[in-house]
Amino acid sequence: FSAIVTGLCLIPATGGILISAILVPKLSKKYDSIFLMVLGCILAIIACIVLRNQFNIYAGFWSIAPGMLIYGLGLGLALSLGIDVSISNIPNEKQSTASGLLTTSQTLGNSIGVAIVGCLLIMGALGGLSNALDIYDPSLDFDNLDIGSGVYIEKLGHVEISDFREHEVK
Repeated sequence: FSAIVTGLCLIPATGGILISAILVPKLSKKYDSIFLMVLGCILAIIACIVLRNQFNIYAGFWSIAPGMLIYGLGLGLALSLGIDVSISNIPNEKQSTASGLLTTSQTLGNSIGVAIVGCLLIMGALGGLSNALDIYDPSLDFDNLDIGSGVYIEKLGHVEISDFREHEVK
């Protein structure tokens, strides 16, 4: 997807979170918070199962919108109540500190999660490239490929090939 279409595909999830955030105060008066949080997690799992089969070469906005909406509804239930339950047991004079700590922890967790997923994707892409080269041209001389890629990087003007030779792993 392009950046615009990707943003549009995330709108149903955002709408689901918004709907859940509006409904949570009313629902929490009728139902136990733990029940609603478990329900939210179950909805998010169902959405992941629905979305698992939707991502293919022909996927578009309308094919993933229902799953994204269900995911947003579940995530909204779980997150809204999670914050409420964790802050409600703190004395009033310390709630602002607890809220700040909770927000900082969530942001740190999100950052670490994105970094880990990014590393896994890069490792998978590099591993896939190596396997593809080996499968499609088993006679390929990797030493020549290494020299050729080094020359290309030097032409970019950012790096000296000697920098790579110092850190070369055998």
